[in-house]
Amino acid sequence: MESPRKELGKYLAMVVKRRYLFVILALSIMSVFAWGGYLLPTKYEAKSTIFIEKTVIGELVKGIAVSPSIEDKVRVLRYALLSRGLILRVMKDMDLDVKAKTPKQQELMIEDFQQRTQISIKGN
Repeated sequence: MESPRKELGKYLAMVVKRRYLFVILALSIMSVFAWGGYLLPTKYEAKSTIFIEKTVIGELVKGIAVSPSIEDKVRVLRYALLSRGLILRVMKDMDLDVKAKTPKQQELMIEDFQQRTQISIKGN
C-alpha cells in the first residue's frame, strides 16, 4: 500500500496528463448547472410567524354569539389573511399588479395567490 502522499501525487499527475479532458468535463458540468438555473421557473417563498393577542381574536369573532372554539377563531383569521384586499395590497407592494393587464388577469392572479398560500397553526 502506498502512502497517501504518493496516492495524491498519482492522481494529480493523472489530472495534469489529461488536463484538457478534465477542463472540458468541468466546464460541461458547470454549464449544465448554470443553464439549469436559468431555465427553472422562479419560485418565491416566504415564511412568517404571527403572534396574535386574545383581544385581537376577540374583536375578529365579536359577531359570533357563542364562545368560539380555537378552530372557529383560526377560520376567521384565515379568512382575514386570505382576503382579496390584503392579497391585492401585497401584490401592489411587490409590484406584481403591473403584470396583470386586465382586471380579469388580476382576479386570476389573486385567486392563484389564495390557492397557493398555506396557513398552518402551531399550538403551545
